[in-house]
Amino acid sequence: MIEDLPHTGIEDVEGDQPELEPHEALPEISFYAIAGTEHPQTIRVLGKLKNKHVTVLIDGGSIHNFIDQAIVSEFSLPVIQDKKFQVMVANREKIEFARQCRALTLTIQGLPVTVDHYIVPVAACQLVLGVQWLGTLRPIKTDYKQLTMNFNMVGTSHTF
Repeated sequence: MIEDLPHTGIEDVEGDQPELEPHEALPEISFYAIAGTEHPQTIRVLGKLKNKHVTVLIDGGSIHNFIDQAIVSEFSLPVIQDKKFQVMVANREKIEFARQCRALTLTIQGLPVTVDHYIVPVAACQLVLGVQWLGTLRPIKTDYKQLTMNFNMVGTSHTF
C-alpha cells in the first residue's frame, strides 16, 4: 500500500492528510511485485532497456508502474523529484519515496512501451508495469494458465 505523505513529514501518516484531487490516485504496488512471488495476476516477461535485458513484471495488482532503484543507478536514468509518497512493505514498515523516471521507454518483444515509473526497491524484478499501463491496452485477453496476454495496439495484435 502506498500513501501520500503530508507536507510536514512522515510523523503522522494516518492522521490529517491533505485531500487528493478527485483524478489523482495513490501509487500502489502489490506485495507480489515487492516479494517476487508467483501470483495469477502477474506475468513475467523479458524486456530491453538501453539495449540491455531487464525483467518486467506485468502486474494487475499494482496500480502504478515501478522501477528498481538499482536499475536507475546502473543505467544512469534521469530522475525527477516528485511529491513524497510512502510504500508499506510486507512487514508493515513504511518507506518514503519521492522520485520518478518519466517517459521511460523499454521494449518488450519488439513493442516500445513508454510510461512513467516510480522508483522503489523492487529487487524481485527490475520493472513493474501495473494497471496504469494495462488500462491503455483495452481490451486485453489474458490466459493465466498459459501466462499470456493478447491486446491490440494501433490496429496490430500483440501477445506477451
